[in-house]
Amino acid sequence: MGWPDVSRPRVAPRSVPSVTPPIDVSLLSTVVDDRAVFMAATYQAGEAVIVTDTTPVIRYANPRALLNTGYELDEVIGQNPRIFQSGLHDPSFYEQMWERLAGGHSWSGLLLNRRKDGEVYEESAIITPVRGDDGAVVAYVATKRDLSVERGLEEDISRRQSNRDSLVALMNTVRPGESIEATSAAFCDAVTQIDGMDGAIVFMLQDDGTVIAASADPEPMPGFAFGRHIPVPRLQEIVEETVGGPWVLDVSASAEHPEMPTDLLDVMRERGIVAAGYAAIRWNEELVGVVSVATLRPDGVHWLKSRAGALEEISSFAGAILGRQALQYRRHETLRREIRDIIDNSLYHPVFQPVMNLRTNLIGGYEALTRFDDGCAPDIRFAEAHSVGLGPDLEAVCAAVAVETVRHLPVDVWLSINFSADAILDGHAAAVVAKANRPVVVEITEHAVIESYPALRQAITRGGDVLLSVDDAGAGFASLRHILELDPDIVKLDIGLIRGIDRDPARQALVAGMRHFGLKTGTTLIAEGVETAAEAETVRDLGVELGQGYLYGRPRVIEAP
Repeated sequence: MGWPDVSRPRVAPRSVPSVTPPIDVSLLSTVVDDRAVFMAATYQAGEAVIVTDTTPVIRYANPRALLNTGYELDEVIGQNPRIFQSGLHDPSFYEQMWERLAGGHSWSGLLLNRRKDGEVYEESAIITPVRGDDGAVVAYVATKRDLSVERGLEEDISRRQSNRDSLVALMNTVRPGESIEATSAAFCDAVTQIDGMDGAIVFMLQDDGTVIAASADPEPMPGFAFGRHIPVPRLQEIVEETVGGPWVLDVSASAEHPEMPTDLLDVMRERGIVAAGYAAIRWNEELVGVVSVATLRPDGVHWLKSRAGALEEISSFAGAILGRQALQYRRHETLRREIRDIIDNSLYHPVFQPVMNLRTNLIGGYEALTRFDDGCAPDIRFAEAHSVGLGPDLEAVCAAVAVETVRHLPVDVWLSINFSADAILDGHAAAVVAKANRPVVVEITEHAVIESYPALRQAITRGGDVLLSVDDAGAGFASLRHILELDPDIVKLDIGLIRGIDRDPARQALVAGMRHFGLKTGTTLIAEGVETAAEAETVRDLGVELGQGYLYGRPRVIEAP
């Protein structure tokens, strides 16, 4: 109750109206006589009730009073009510209270008291004198209501509105970027604009158990460049903990979380981070990452814990703006690791298909093709490699093995190797063909627009005296303009032109036209996909010099001696 010590000099009461009139004990006698009724009424009261004598010494405290103060009954009975004082009121506060009570008047007001555990709380109190038959005060009854819950609700409503306003502002400023890197940087930067949130990082989960950090690197967060892998096995525990909802790390008590990377904790301490909050990022119910926010506030642990709802909303927004890109990036990285594994462990082997001279019926050369150990179709595997930026690397290692495999063949037998425009332009093709011990034909397989034909032609010459071949004439991007711009030494007629050519005058006319083009430009023609003797005879009669197809041989392994 926070009442004064009776040793304090009494002062005359001020003429302040009493809120509640003094209780006449005679009026209570009819009720108090039934002790069971009295005890039941006070025991079940929703407000704290404390009764003292005039000493004053506590004679009774109901369960609500004990709940509010944190004391046990035997700890308060016989004690002066000042055991509840917080020390936050001036002495004059208690003097004014005692002035009214000593004058036989009730007192009402707000008290800042302290619970047994040291927590200060606010309560609304009414203290009423109880008079005996002779009119003298014989006791005091205090009824008190703890305002902590109400104050907490008010603060929570205010906090929620503030959080909501900040989140709305966040959502209005961030838009998906062209890449997950750009989007995550914009997101993290926007989060740090929220008052009290001094840093943000997005951790993206990968299929191999690693975590990739992405942040805008605002102070005071560590400098995690995008794409940095964090291969900490126990970091998965952090991720799993977010599944149950947002949680807060007390950096000063980090020993309670041994799964946290030591280097990360060290940097957090160096930069004054007090606490960090973590929440799961989901896309279509799939966990794709974790968002972490950091604060420098001295009360950071309590502050972040009280904003668990805001942290969860931030993570939900992260899922909406980052989720799709994060999942795509994860799949991209998984595929990239698979391709890298194929390259590093040589999970491929070359096969060779003969190219026949249709006049002599002798093998003039071989086209080197690739087969993958996992049985994946070559066109699919190379397309996947290009989609993750490893196409030229995969082409180069496959071509290098082919060059070495046929080193024992007669040097007049030429080798045709497939390269994309990217592999030619970045120098991969030239580096491989320069090591060949025979004539090499570079066969362009790019089924896409070539931006600079002059640059491509120049890059081919870096490999030495090589011939240039255009694949699949009559299909895809191997158009007449494509052929004219590249000025190739060889043009391969697509299987679509050759299949059934012995029965189709239209196809024969097209091939005859290409033959005329070849004669005028010095270009050699290769008929692809020749499977029947009739097809072979027809293309030979049309003047095509070379043929390739199952009629002459399927792609096969050539063993080195």
